[in-house]
Amino acid sequence: QEVDAEEAMRDVEAIIAPLLRKGVKLVNNVRGVPKIRGDAGRITQILMNLVQNAVKFTAKGQVVVGACVGPEERTVEVSVRD
Repeated sequence: QEVDAEEAMRDVEAIIAPLLRKGVKLVNNVRGVPKIRGDAGRITQILMNLVQNAVKFTAKGQVVVGACVGPEERTVEVSVRD
């Protein structure tokens, strides 16, 4: 099935945002990428794991999640920066 990465990240953001420590901000920059072919639940779980891990090890500042089309234009690359 086709999965909207922007929508999946919004779902993750809605779950994670209330759990953020004071002084930590989650920035969702996942925009303008094509739909991903795969299992929606698994893709959301992967995003959740990446974001949770970054949030867990960020005491203060931002966790920035982004996505772009990969070099072969057949993939989407997701980045998480803390």
